[in-house]
Amino acid sequence: MSSRLLIDVTARCVARNRDKKTAVEASKTLAGWVTGLPTVGMSLVIFRPGDGGRTITSPVLRVLGDADGKTLYVETLNSIYYVTLSTALHL
Repeated sequence: MSSRLLIDVTARCVARNRDKKTAVEASKTLAGWVTGLPTVGMSLVIFRPGDGGRTITSPVLRVLGDADGKTLYVETLNSIYYVTLSTALHL
């Protein structure tokens, strides 16, 4: 049996860029947990404990981390997410 890393997160969609010409501000906030850190080429999956659902993003293009180890900026094909981790991860 393999153990998975569960990380509590709050993710806020800060921009959408579907047509690659104009960015539209968005403020959708998601609270839940992920089973690992975002990986380029894979979708970010956030499990929502309240309703038992999950949110799956388009493929991740870029992940940037802040110096505090708790903040990530995740750019997907369609959106940019500001992700706050419950605990700092220094990789």
